[in-house]
Amino acid sequence: QAYTVKRCTWLRTLQIDVAANLIELYESTNIEVILVVLIQKLLRKIIRTSLDESVKEARALLHDLLMILMVQYDDYCKLAEFKQPNIHSRLDVAFSG
Repeated sequence: QAYTVKRCTWLRTLQIDVAANLIELYESTNIEVILVVLIQKLLRKIIRTSLDESVKEARALLHDLLMILMVQYDDYCKLAEFKQPNIHSRLDVAFSG
């Protein structure tokens, strides 16, 4: 007996009102969906780099992206804690492995 594999894409259409301002726009976003899309895009870019160039280049790209993420997270936490970012903060961005 032969088996076939079908790939189906399910689409869901929603009507969403237009945001009146930026605050309303940010409040209506689904953070989990945005995070999944960004992670998928990041992983595709790293995998493509490892296939097209080298694993060493992909690792360097991942290192750079993680460093940027750490710096932005650190600035965000300082902004939330002290109401002003500290651009002179020291971060240890060395990865071992």
